[in-house]
Amino acid sequence: MHGGIRKSQANDGSTLCWEPYKYCQRGALNHCRLRFPTPKGYCMNFDIDEYLWYSGKSLHQYLDRAIRYPRPGAIAVRQYIVANRRAEPESTLARFWHFRHRERRTGFRGEARQWNPFGRTKYIYSFDDVGYNAVHSTDSDKNHEFRRRYPTRLILAFRVRKIIWEATKSMLTFRFPKPRIDTAYGHISELVFFHFSGLNTNWRSANE
Repeated sequence: MHGGIRKSQANDGSTLCWEPYKYCQRGALNHCRLRFPTPKGYCMNFDIDEYLWYSGKSLHQYLDRAIRYPRPGAIAVRQYIVANRRAEPESTLARFWHFRHRERRTGFRGEARQWNPFGRTKYIYSFDDVGYNAVHSTDSDKNHEFRRRYPTRLILAFRVRKIIWEATKSMLTFRFPKPRIDTAYGHISELVFFHFSGLNTNWRSANE
């Protein structure tokens, strides 16, 4: 769940206004992992307007090969944005096959206003092998108990790489993915998802 509205009072207490806010999305993602785990199982974190594509025959076998204890515990999946340009009349109910144009590159234009080919990934993770779920990535380094699985030298090397990436990401125009201690990046020849801009309920505009 992504958004909603709440009622609040103005400073003078005389009027009511409606403010957009986000539900506890991160809490829900972590609750799912902790409350409904499947032993040796995987969970895919995608929205209803995001369609996964895998080039092989068995995604399960691919994940068994790619995810190893204790790391990586997740596979980051890059996105192709599918433009909201319908090939059918607007009067028909929108379906994914009505949208036939996508961006040539994976990623999106981020806060730095530069195209980030690794931006806003989604992920598939092993219930047993990650310690923290965010919206677009996992970040097990935030879980103090889970972090004990990693050798100290690995944690130090990860943090150094992360500092270097943060300092150079704009200069290098996001040529490299953000370092993740618990995540590998799937290659786009094998695994991507298509984000359909035209498949939505207009919840964002309704709350603005």
